[in-house]
Amino acid sequence: MVLFINEERQSYYPTNMKALFDSFSEYKTSGSNFSALPSTMVGHRGSLYIMQREYAAVAPKNEIVNILGSDDATTCIIIIVRDSHSGSTALAHLDNPPGAGKAIEEIIEKLQHLPDAYSKYDMYLVGGYQDPRGLSDQLFEEIFKTVQKLPQEIHLKLACIGETNTVVKNRIPWPKIYGVAIKIDTGEIFPAKFEVKGPDEVLRHVKILAGSSDIMNIYDNHLNIIKIGPFSYTPFQGMEYLLKVSDEVVLKHTSTSPEVEPSDYVTNIRKAVQFMIENPKATDVFKENKPHCFCREETSGLWVPIRS
Repeated sequence: MVLFINEERQSYYPTNMKALFDSFSEYKTSGSNFSALPSTMVGHRGSLYIMQREYAAVAPKNEIVNILGSDDATTCIIIIVRDSHSGSTALAHLDNPPGAGKAIEEIIEKLQHLPDAYSKYDMYLVGGYQDPRGLSDQLFEEIFKTVQKLPQEIHLKLACIGETNTVVKNRIPWPKIYGVAIKIDTGEIFPAKFEVKGPDEVLRHVKILAGSSDIMNIYDNHLNIIKIGPFSYTPFQGMEYLLKVSDEVVLKHTSTSPEVEPSDYVTNIRKAVQFMIENPKATDVFKENKPHCFCREETSGLWVPIRS
């Protein structure tokens, strides 16, 4: 293990976010300062949006993607890992402890296969507010337990999580910020929101709602294309119920943090349910078990389907 906190090699890892901030107050200060920054609206040109249970790894000087980002994180943690030598960058949106460890290992392996790879990485954590059920803490522990075992040097640079990303409103804790982005060439990170969350937005929400908990790599850095799937999903009994009931009921039955979800959360859930009603078999969606592929359209800057 080679985990560095505050540029000092650690022989143990903090098991919860409070322990990190109690032992290393610098992270409490920098995390609070980061969450106090205004969120920048990121446009579609040059950006790659990462959803929950997804990641992408991109080398610098990429003509197609120069910003990686994600948002809508409440109990999730968005992790950014950047090769301190080459500038190659990966971003993942992690949402469950069982899959987080495997995801981080996969991210590091992917970075090591990009040009000029090194074995020293900077790590940034954003999201994971101080939720009443302690779900963010469970995810935090799994992240640090995994990083502790890696042979590469991992330097924690930012922890905008837990109390540093929490504000209390009417006795309810809320995330201060929900998203983050990084400029790949410079390494600049900033709180972010996103104009466009595609492509294949509804299908990607289906994976979150009814698919595997495994993380999915959505970007081919060599071909400069997005690949969605193939993956399986299982329509669940009674899902039509979610189209008929109130927003509050949908939140109660599908969210880990129903009081503080973004305003489009319920809409996205209902679109995913409707998609599964109309497309109950994943094999019909992913013809011949092939992914949906998208390239950047030069004029509009949007991701458009690659027709086979």
